[in-house]
Amino acid sequence: MAELAGLTFLVWFLVSAVAQLPGPITRRIRSVDAIGVIPSWSFFAPNPVRTDSHLVYRHILDSGIVTDWTEVFVWQAPPTRWIWNPDRRVEKAISDASSHLSWRKDVTGVQWSTPYLLLLSHVSGLPQTGAAAAVQFALLGSFGHQSGKAPFVRFVSDCHPLDDRLGRRSVDGTRTH
Repeated sequence: MAELAGLTFLVWFLVSAVAQLPGPITRRIRSVDAIGVIPSWSFFAPNPVRTDSHLVYRHILDSGIVTDWTEVFVWQAPPTRWIWNPDRRVEKAISDASSHLSWRKDVTGVQWSTPYLLLLSHVSGLPQTGAAAAVQFALLGSFGHQSGKAPFVRFVSDCHPLDDRLGRRSVDGTRTH
């Protein structure tokens, strides 16, 4: 019985691997896979990603001073990522929202879209350098740190006032108001 189970998984694995290649064999496999047991791994997308995305933010302080842009999420892959990687969900949510806003042609009503509100909520909750009155975020694109090309702006939000009821905290952990 164990041999039959092992043989079944071996055949499934081999058919799954072959089904990842383009061509008539893949189309035939997909046509008989009525319940979807053969996965479709898109390692090589038809339109591969050619740029990196960066979410940056800045604060407008009560004094009117505007802080420098700060990158929100610089992901460092932990050695245990293949077992436990809770930050991956945050990274994926930010990546998806950034992607949605970066390529949006029509910005009418964008401030009410879920991706915009998600990013605004995220940057509003980050630690602040001083007594911040407002926050602004931007999405940048780059061709990688080795390309020598400067990052380019994809999207810039409006400035949004911060609410004292949110219990804002500065970098040192103290309440700002």
